[in-house]
Amino acid sequence: MVRELLAECERQNIKLSVVNGRLRAEGVIPPAIRQKLAANKEALIHYLTTNRQKEKVEAFHKNMLKTVADNIRRGELLKVELYKGLQAGRPLDELFPLAVECIGRMTDDKHFLEETGRMLEGYQSN
Repeated sequence: MVRELLAECERQNIKLSVVNGRLRAEGVIPPAIRQKLAANKEALIHYLTTNRQKEKVEAFHKNMLKTVADNIRRGELLKVELYKGLQAGRPLDELFPLAVECIGRMTDDKHFLEETGRMLEGYQSN
């Protein structure tokens, strides 16, 4: 019943939300829909609240997966750059920062990347 009511509200351009634990409806609400909303208020509040939390978790996971995929992609590019640099005979002190970033990206270890980056800055300034 709740999903059907939500679909009906969507068709009527009625926006439903939960604010401070109370059901809020925006738009022109016909009396029949108003009665259905009142009769199903608690179920709607529960559904909308649960659904919102589920959407937040799904968005978090999607963002996390995108970050991991981006890190792997960047790590693979760095790995290729390292191989090419070694084959070309580039100095190791030029390649080491690439290796550090590659390790940090491939392991998705932000702390390793940041901390080692700070240490390298200090090393290069000496």
